[in-house]
Amino acid sequence: MHVMLCHKANAMPKGTPENQKPICQGWVRVLGFDAIGVRLAAMNGQITVEEVNDTTSVELFSSFEAMLRANKVRVGRRNRWVEPK
Repeated sequence: MHVMLCHKANAMPKGTPENQKPICQGWVRVLGFDAIGVRLAAMNGQITVEEVNDTTSVELFSSFEAMLRANKVRVGRRNRWVEPK
């Protein structure tokens, strides 16, 4: 299971297991249950359904791509189904 960790996760003590590091709340809320990692994290109790559905208590980027661009991360081409016109 791959999830985006909080940018503060590096401040955790050395040796902290990956599954105990905080998951990025923006990533959880922007991608929501469309992301398999979010669904699995909710099933494993790492995040709550309420956290995923809450899009008002934290400032969010409009999309995952917008967050990557704001953090100067190159946005790669995604394989996603597009309905033919």
